[in-house]
Amino acid sequence: MAGMLKNHHIARAMADRGFGEFRRPLAYKAPQAGVSGIVANRGFPRRKRCSACGYKRATMSLSVRTWTCPACDTLHDREVNAAINLPHVAASSVRGSSSVPA
Repeated sequence: MAGMLKNHHIARAMADRGFGEFRRPLAYKAPQAGVSGIVANRGFPRRKRCSACGYKRATMSLSVRTWTCPACDTLHDREVNAAINLPHVAASSVRGSSSVPA
């Protein structure tokens, strides 16, 4: 949120509404649709964790768009890898543990 407020094109709209307004309708519409909504922990390494083997990179700058896992040699697109890892967040929160399936 803080980073988006630095962008002068969207700062006013973000400051006025924020993400709370985005999450509010999802919170009441999800049960109506028969699904549950889970908020991912901000610290979960969804972009830095290999979705194939579970290896976690220590650091990764924002300029890195693709990376290869040193453990299993899988090539990852940063955002696609994050999308694959998000169901792991949901599965671990349902089980009540912090482990991520490989």
